[in-house]
Amino acid sequence: MFQLSFESAREGDHLPELKLPPITRLQLALYCGGSGDHNPIHVDTDFARRLATLSAREMEIVQGVKLGKSNTEIAGLSVLSENTVKHHLTRIFGKLAVETRTQMVQQLAEHEAKVAPELATKIV
Repeated sequence: MFQLSFESAREGDHLPELKLPPITRLQLALYCGGSGDHNPIHVDTDFARRLATLSAREMEIVQGVKLGKSNTEIAGLSVLSENTVKHHLTRIFGKLAVETRTQMVQQLAEHEAKVAPELATKIV
């Protein structure tokens, strides 16, 4: 193996290719926690991948559900009809592979607890 020392390096020398093993999910999660990067999209988990498929409008509705808002309340805040909120929720449930609002909020809380424990939603 080629060993390069600072003292022997000269201008124009070629450096050997740096070969590192792939980064694991654990290493990525630890880096995110240590760097303060708590964006769920940056953590390589199955739920984060599914969450990343949601549109901005769908994320807005997810946040409303997370806050315990009813479809009527979400519709009023989002300037949508209640029917449109229901349609969005049907698509959201499919994308996140959940069947109920409770499952969705529980998975979100579990995901947030892994990604950013200090910012996670507490279910009591």
